[in-house]
Amino acid sequence: MAAACGKVVNDGPIDGNTDTDSGGGPCAMDEQCSAPTPVCDLAGGTCVECVQSEQCPAETPTCDSGTHSCRQCELDADCASDVCDAEIGACVDEANVLYISPSGPSSGTCPKASPCSLVQAVALADATRKNIKLAVGAYTAADILLTNKTLELFGVGATINAQGAAPAFEVKDNGRLRISGATVAATTNLGVIRCEGDAAATHVVDLFRTTIVNTSSTLLANPCTLTVKQSVVRNNSTAFHLLVVGPSVATFDRTHFIGIGGKGLAGLSNADIRITNSLLTKVGDLATSDRGAFNGSTFTVEFSTIVDSIVQCGTTGTVGLTLSSSIVRNTVVGAGDALQGINECASAQFNVVFPSSAPLGSTNLVADPQLANIAADDYHLPVTSPALDHGDPASTLNVDFDGTPRPQGAQRDSGGFEFKP
Repeated sequence: MAAACGKVVNDGPIDGNTDTDSGGGPCAMDEQCSAPTPVCDLAGGTCVECVQSEQCPAETPTCDSGTHSCRQCELDADCASDVCDAEIGACVDEANVLYISPSGPSSGTCPKASPCSLVQAVALADATRKNIKLAVGAYTAADILLTNKTLELFGVGATINAQGAAPAFEVKDNGRLRISGATVAATTNLGVIRCEGDAAATHVVDLFRTTIVNTSSTLLANPCTLTVKQSVVRNNSTAFHLLVVGPSVATFDRTHFIGIGGKGLAGLSNADIRITNSLLTKVGDLATSDRGAFNGSTFTVEFSTIVDSIVQCGTTGTVGLTLSSSIVRNTVVGAGDALQGINECASAQFNVVFPSSAPLGSTNLVADPQLANIAADDYHLPVTSPALDHGDPASTLNVDFDGTPRPQGAQRDSGGFEFKP
């Protein structure tokens, strides 16, 4: 038998003797196959990369049933542990997971077969079993405090509700909280998640495909390293949407901020806030002394779409704003220009702004971006939009809000969405 590129060559009936089989027939055993397709798919008689996930390496742990090739996990169901870290596409080892359910007891060791409560899992979590898998359902969090402790929560379909006036989580000195897939809600003016403590210590919050909801400010970083990706941050009040205090670094990518007007995102004491490929809807207006979507400093906003959220540079709005390759579209009658005080911005280039009563510089367009359906929060671009191919030609951002590769045309489009023909 000779095999090249994993294909069987067999010119006679297969008898199971790999020393004598040769020619063009189908495979009947793995021994007749070789890398990169070392497994025999008995149903089809062909050599493939895998037929079950156990045959895949750790970096691509899931066997795709259609292509019989190994890939990264996408869903919890792709993993034997029922825990897929979707951000990196890797399964979490069952031995490193604490399993919980809404009705789980505050006792036990939280194995997969016998899940416990959130409180019990937090108490048991250590450097090895730091991963908590939340079954679908609603949980309560009584101001869970993380000091010198790391928690990673995986909770697609789960909701964590804070109790009373307390936040759901407080991340203190050398604490780290990572949430993937869950919704965390509160009704408090203290924020849903507070990340703060000694400036000499490290405090970290990572949110991935997480929804944060509050009737006041959503997140507090003071100081904190805050990273939010592919998430929703919703503030159902006119309070500041979030508060980031220097020397915090807060990074938001492919995230939708949703408000009802009022105050916007606040950066205090030279906080470093970076927003890319994101959407802002009704985040900040001109009705208060803290004016516009961004307040304080320092903000870098690129390839984002800002709707019904006035942007104002200056001491009553934001100083140190870099606005690039974005769309600012206001439909609120009487609210005035969508971008105000451009000469007081640190930089504003390659943006599409509407309306504006004055020119905004050589690289910015005053034109209706023709967003698909503002009332339905659909901010995709049609083929006729002036935002197409208007983004910064020097940018290296390679995906949009949806994950669509940039650029699709001659250069990247301004705004959170890249037009895909």
